[in-house]
Amino acid sequence: MRIEIINKRNYPVTDKLQEIIEKKLEKFNKYFSDDIPVKVYLKSEGPKCKMELQLNFGKSFLTAESIADNMYDAVDKVLPKIEKQIIKHKGRLAEKVKINPIVENERIYDPILEDKNETLVKVKEFALKPMNIEDAMYEMDMSGHEFYVYLDKESNSVQVLYKRYDDHYGVIIPKI
Repeated sequence: MRIEIINKRNYPVTDKLQEIIEKKLEKFNKYFSDDIPVKVYLKSEGPKCKMELQLNFGKSFLTAESIADNMYDAVDKVLPKIEKQIIKHKGRLAEKVKINPIVENERIYDPILEDKNETLVKVKEFALKPMNIEDAMYEMDMSGHEFYVYLDKESNSVQVLYKRYDDHYGVIIPKI
């Protein structure tokens, strides 16, 4: 794996932290026989530390993030998340990269993770009403959901409003 540690918002990357990140990520070499690029984003967000891990496979990627009181705890939280994604999507990943079949069912970080038989259980259709972002924020708060899909009045495009972990809002604007 080619590991690139990217420091955002002036989070200090010590040699010890870099060594720990690289050592723990080496364990994922069990899954991949190719040279996979991995980006590790480190951010300080107020009193909390955030780590985002991104494994790139050509035009596709897996990503996981965690927030903790310190970056060492964030490392320990993010690795089981990315491993769960690797296991869940191993069929799709096998088409893009070589997954070592000998360790296909082994787990590195969390032996109690179970492969769930996930199925689609609900399809919901709704009419999109043109509205501005303030109206969408109000509608989302009223619904109690973590996200809200709406048609933006100004751009006439479908957008997704979501609630961030820090209780602020974000907007996803799809591009075709």
